[in-house]
Amino acid sequence: MSNEHVHRMFQPLLNTLTPAQRTDAELGMAWWNGLDEDERAEWMERAGNTGVAADAWKAYKNDRDNQAEAAYERSLGECFRGGEYAAWLAAEQAEARKLK
Repeated sequence: MSNEHVHRMFQPLLNTLTPAQRTDAELGMAWWNGLDEDERAEWMERAGNTGVAADAWKAYKNDRDNQAEAAYERSLGECFRGGEYAAWLAAEQAEARKLK
């Protein structure tokens, strides 16, 4: 199936989305179309083998976000030593919970 055919097939759905949702959906389609079969299988497995490319895209974004958060926390850990970092991190996590 060509990318043009896929785009025509999903165009009605894309028209119902907000600009931010549309951008995310289009990015997800481009990401999925750029994967080889092994990569697709890996991300589909991480998504629970639902058979839905959007679920694989969500798993990819969650993994990317988790890796970025872990790298950020590691870099902060290098800046703060001992109790200073632990206290700062606890305060940040408490603030994040308030925002949810």
